[in-house]
Amino acid sequence: MSNNTNRLLNFTVLIAVVPAYIYFCSFEYEQGYCNRFNIPSYLISPNLTTILVFATSIWSILFSALKMLGFSTPLFRNTTDETKKCKGTQTSSVMN
Repeated sequence: MSNNTNRLLNFTVLIAVVPAYIYFCSFEYEQGYCNRFNIPSYLISPNLTTILVFATSIWSILFSALKMLGFSTPLFRNTTDETKKCKGTQTSSVMN
């Protein structure tokens, strides 16, 4: 019972922390942009659209980086190995 409660608590904290962190990162990005062009910081107002664009772009960059680094290759290699094993057993049973 306590293990399920602990998991639920961890998941609840994660749900609360991730949007706050994305909001913070979005605000920091806009503040850096405004500082670069000498725009006052009090004009920064990140809204839901800005936060969703920021989160989507970060997610796509991370996903693309994982694909380019080849972290998904072992997953595909395992499925092709299983397919080869299945084809090999079918071929040997047909030949006998």
